[in-house]
Amino acid sequence: PSKEEYHKRISSAMDYVQKNIHRRPSLEDVAQSAHISAFHFHKVFKLVVGETLADYERRIRLERAAAIFFYQKDASVTEVAMLLGYSSPQNLAKCFKKQFNLTPTTIKKLDDKQTFISLISPGLAPELLNAQTKDSKNGNALSKNGNALAESEGYATDSLQPIVDSNKMQDINQQIENLNLVIADFKPRQVMYKRLIGEYGSGVQETSIALHQFVAARNIAVGDPLILIWDNPEITPADKCRTDVCMTLTEDTNDIEQYNKQQVAGGKYAYIRSVLNSPEAFGLAWQSLFTKLENSAYSVENLPCFKILHEKTSNPPQGVFDVSFCVAVKPL
Repeated sequence: PSKEEYHKRISSAMDYVQKNIHRRPSLEDVAQSAHISAFHFHKVFKLVVGETLADYERRIRLERAAAIFFYQKDASVTEVAMLLGYSSPQNLAKCFKKQFNLTPTTIKKLDDKQTFISLISPGLAPELLNAQTKDSKNGNALSKNGNALAESEGYATDSLQPIVDSNKMQDINQQIENLNLVIADFKPRQVMYKRLIGEYGSGVQETSIALHQFVAARNIAVGDPLILIWDNPEITPADKCRTDVCMTLTEDTNDIEQYNKQQVAGGKYAYIRSVLNSPEAFGLAWQSLFTKLENSAYSVENLPCFKILHEKTSNPPQGVFDVSFCVAVKPL
């Protein structure tokens, strides 16, 4: 198979691991999901992903556990162990200590986010740490907008506020804090996607252009690109972060060559939308979204968050992007 075909198959294998993380699938099962022999799979997986399957599975389980222990204080170690396929809470605690040199109890007792990030990811660059944990005031939590669903994509434009022409981080942060949080029902969608592994943002624009050209030539997709985010960059090393650049398919089709398909769950989502022209603003927007949720009547679901790039009102060559930042939620 070509390099692109191997990448496609390994992406399928990663999807299989994600869906079956609670039952710890065997090497043979994962290799079969990628249509690669178990004998060759180990080498191919490491070549594409940068780590062995065993190291990959262990890492994503423990990173997920760390996020749950910090952000969902009411979840017990036993519940998390069952969710992530550990034989006992003691086994999870042992593996967690080996990975982070911390206990689950230590993480659960933490209240300060910057302390959590510095402990769980001691190698994180100080400037990135400061940008991701910059203090923000609590804004109005919930906008009960009756027309929150637009016709095509389902993203409100009434609260669109441009955050441009500002060189001061304080000004950008203040404008982002003033954005409205919208809760809306999104329909499930089948998407075709290309997975990127590495620092968030790297390669997204080029991949989005290639994907858009592919679907436009075949008339098989609709709407704006969706950027699906699997990992928390505050926990996951930058070179291991997974990002899927997606387009929504108009119908079930298998004629997608080097790309993969997956289902993006529907349901209730919280989002904020704005026009940004500063790389730092993206991290602040995510921070603001989760801060607003802390003061709302909703909690975050265990699903990957995503952002939508609204192409008609964006100008990538000029570095201006109209983006909706979205996360699945459930009522408290």
